[in-house]
Amino acid sequence: MKKIAVIGAGFGGLSASMILAHKGFDVTVYEKNPGPGGKADEFNQGGFRFDTGPSLFTMPHVFRELFEKSGLNFDDHVKIEPLNEICRYFFSDGKKFSAWSEVDKFADEAQKVFGVEKEKIEGYFKRSKEMHDISAPIFLFGNPTELETLRKNASLKVLFSMWKLSLFSTLHQFNKAKIDESHITQLFDRYATYTGSSPFSAPATLAIVPHVEYSGGSWLVKGGIYSLTTVMYREAQKLGVKFKFNSEVKKIKIENKKVKGIQLADKYEEYDAVLSNSDMNYSYEKMIDEKSSSAKKYSKLEPSLSGVVFYWGIRGENPELAHNNILFSDDYEDEFEAIFKRGEIGKDPTVYINITSKSVREDAPKEHENWFVLINAPWDNGQDWEKIVKDLKRTVIRKVINRCGIDITERIVEEKVITPKYIYDWTFSNKGSIYGVSSNSKYSAFFRQRARSKEFKNLYFCGGSAHPGGGMPLAVLSGMQAAEKIVQDY
Repeated sequence: MKKIAVIGAGFGGLSASMILAHKGFDVTVYEKNPGPGGKADEFNQGGFRFDTGPSLFTMPHVFRELFEKSGLNFDDHVKIEPLNEICRYFFSDGKKFSAWSEVDKFADEAQKVFGVEKEKIEGYFKRSKEMHDISAPIFLFGNPTELETLRKNASLKVLFSMWKLSLFSTLHQFNKAKIDESHITQLFDRYATYTGSSPFSAPATLAIVPHVEYSGGSWLVKGGIYSLTTVMYREAQKLGVKFKFNSEVKKIKIENKKVKGIQLADKYEEYDAVLSNSDMNYSYEKMIDEKSSSAKKYSKLEPSLSGVVFYWGIRGENPELAHNNILFSDDYEDEFEAIFKRGEIGKDPTVYINITSKSVREDAPKEHENWFVLINAPWDNGQDWEKIVKDLKRTVIRKVINRCGIDITERIVEEKVITPKYIYDWTFSNKGSIYGVSSNSKYSAFFRQRARSKEFKNLYFCGGSAHPGGGMPLAVLSGMQAAEKIVQDY
């Protein structure tokens, strides 16, 4: 039985370990933190429950496929229900918009609130689906840098459809041309942040995300996002996976370009293969003890967005807000210029507020709400985060008052804050970025770390910094693809 070491118990590592154990491999997962999940953790404070990271569940078919490949039925273990109002948007001119999950209802709302022709919205979603159907087999469920993917998907139909991907346009340029209404353009621009990127730099192919979110649905997970972590951890154990928590891997030992095992703080363990679910840059710079051309190449890639998160227990209930809420920046382009060019949070940052107690009453005490408040931020570069957080808190409270008419100044009864520096210390993600590598280039999909190392035999990668990218479903896909490579090789 081949022995596989998995470094990191995030969604990528958990996914790969489930499949590998089901296939008969001897799998051990090493995690530096006390429990599984990576950024998808949870904590309880003062009677409030908070998911620490991901807040929206999409692409359930990916999770169903994972469970099926692990010999399990997803619906036997995880309960989900659709969010009818995916998000409520608040704009700088006072307009409010409810993004309904049904495209027809979304289009009706856009016509009523902003005067956008219903046919234009429906046409946008149709184009989004076309782009998804063309690109997903190559860029999500395969890797465009691998001959296997290209052979499987090469056809005249695909080649003659590539123009529909608008490869030479940014997402903002595409959205402006297709919608030409500032509010809806900004709403669709936001989907670049799902990959930690700027809509003014990221490629138009990210216009596939609205199709994924609306046609595939956005869902509420009973028990919170962290319940996915606990289910995957539990089922992985039942399949035979061994977990070693509080166990930081110091080195991946390599001899003659071949992986031999891992070095922990107090001992060395031999393995037939190693799968790193740790950040790609951290893996190359800190753990691989041989010179690597990949280390230099990946160190040059731009990190993704990071974030400052306020976890607030709020006294009182606020019907003005939905489960998910966006308070948009007045100058979206400057917000991303500030982050990616100046290394600072914009003067008028976009604020995301997720309140799970709107749907799960038990997540907060009676007549209280649990607010997860995320502000886009640059990666850590030695900024004075203590001062930034102090100023940012005032900015966010003022923005909530101005946009929503809600004054929470004296109503915050519990608080915890994380910064990009905290995110790095917690997860070793590159400079505290949330999604690993940004997609601020039309070539970014070709530069991500592939599942199987080209340099070192028996070394594999998964997670948000590897292909196909960040976010829960893509991290799961990366774990599935890494497991597939290991199964092929052994």
